Amino acid sequence: AAELSESELDSLRKRYGEQQVKGYFHVGNGDASGIDDLLQHLVALANSLDSMGSLFLPSYVTLRQQVQQIRSKNDAPLTITRDEWNRVADGAGVQGWECERALGLFHAFGEVLRLPQREVREDIILSPQRFADVLACVITAEKHRRKYSRKALLRHEEIDQAWSEYSANLRKGFLQFLHDSDLAASLETKDGPLEASLLFPMLSDMSGESNAIFRSLRETYAIPAGLTVRVTFNSLPRLFGQRLQRRLLGITEANSWWREG
Repeated sequence: AAELSESELDSLRKRYGEQQVKGYFHVGNGDASGIDDLLQHLVALANSLDSMGSLFLPSYVTLRQQVQQIRSKNDAPLTITRDEWNRVADGAGVQGWECERALGLFHAFGEVLRLPQREVREDIILSPQRFADVLACVITAEKHRRKYSRKALLRHEEIDQAWSEYSANLRKGFLQFLHDSDLAASLETKDGPLEASLLFPMLSDMSGESNAIFRSLRETYAIPAGLTVRVTFNSLPRLFGQRLQRRLLGITEANSWWREG
């Protein structure tokens, strides 16, 4: 299995932060080698956290039950405002600064979903599972909905039509959530924003025919190991490099050039 030297690990820690880098594990994507070792270390790391084994406050348990009761109703709203959340929390015995702490904890656990705050308004999605329907309005294989993401572009002037079944107060929050979750990136030029976002999940993959042509070319004309390709961009969305490497994995020889990315 591939390993990193201590100096390489130190370089990663300096780049991403001491708390974000705990080790390096090589996992095979074909035979799943290394998974057991990775899992063992993840469990050990989780057990070492200060919060592991600590009990929930009874008021937090009550708040969770009340949230579950609200969303179990047939006419349950998709979202509530921050003021409404504070009232529900107060009824459960969670008051003052604990309202913010409980909301952050519930969001981290996936119990609720905080939409990006805009000005003085903040909305909370009570049932994160229902948010999939929101995403499906623009990230979809259905032809009648794909018109809002033509060529993987979501035009900001069309979000009112794309999310017409949802309150107008929520639509900009939906768009910002796409950006914050790295599902989309706002497009800009040196002259300013283009008022459109690139939807990564809607980018089409290479077709089977294109892949077959590429394989034929690769087998017929050997690519020299010293080949260099340089691509220049005006700007890069976050995590673009990782996505590009993942795509390159499909067209490189296993355990050879890919070892160096």
